Amino acid sequence: ETKRLTGMQFYILDNLKLNLKKGGLIMGGPGTGKTILAIELLKRKLEEGKKTLFVCYNKNLAEHLIDKCKKLSYNGDYKISNIHHLYKDKSFLNDEFNESEDTSEYWSRDLPLFFIKNIAETKKEYFDYLIIDEGQDILNEYHFDALSKLLKGGLELGNWAVFMDKEYQNIYNQDAEEYFIYLRDAYPCFINQ
Repeated sequence: ETKRLTGMQFYILDNLKLNLKKGGLIMGGPGTGKTILAIELLKRKLEEGKKTLFVCYNKNLAEHLIDKCKKLSYNGDYKISNIHHLYKDKSFLNDEFNESEDTSEYWSRDLPLFFIKNIAETKKEYFDYLIIDEGQDILNEYHFDALSKLLKGGLELGNWAVFMDKEYQNIYNQDAEEYFIYLRDAYPCFINQ
């Protein structure tokens, strides 16, 4: 995969490394290599010995990336998961979620709030680095509050990268633009388009 990275993509990865205790918002259209770049970032973080959480929205993408990383023999302490599976992962929770999935707010509000209230103490601020792919579908206050609990220093002082396309690939989140503006203004980060 590294052979396929462009000079601009290497520039983005280098900037993420130089921006300690900050996040990065990496934006690009369909087919620009956001997921490839995110996987390369995961590889680099593991080589640095960082415990890394890689989250995406799509279950099939998460399964594909898990298989890919196994085939490439990625070593280190990392987890790849789709966002909703993470919230139900028993190894992260003190209690099981038994509520109905019928409410319209289940996926975007109820499940992340349950996760925040029931996260195991051993998992709070466990990860050194957070990578979010398909960020346009995850951008909301509940998801980011939940993920922040897992990151050392939270979003304010932690190291994270969000890969997203809020223009053309925003399928599940009508509030992406609003929360993007909030995230950009509220947290120290850099934006690459």
